[in-house]
Amino acid sequence: MVTAATRSDLAASLIDLVRRDQRRKSRRKAWGKVGNALFQMAGRWLFGGLWLMLAVGIVHHEWIAGCPTIGYWWAVLLAGLLRMALATVHPAAKGGEDR
Repeated sequence: MVTAATRSDLAASLIDLVRRDQRRKSRRKAWGKVGNALFQMAGRWLFGGLWLMLAVGIVHHEWIAGCPTIGYWWAVLLAGLLRMALATVHPAAKGGEDR
């Protein structure tokens, strides 16, 4: 026979279990967003480096023979740094601030 004290303990443990599961799901969702953002950023850097390397190679071959070519990993680094330096900064939300 289940007593009232054990029923309340059971209900409390079930509530605690549900809350922990909700926290786990929200943490997992947040880490998924972080991982997705890092994956996309890495892809942009890698493809940006490829396009920069090819563009410099075309300039070297077609127009300016004295222009030195650039290797892939240096192009990836340059593309990533340029992407960060030229990134669009979104203004703060309007409203409530003095001008």
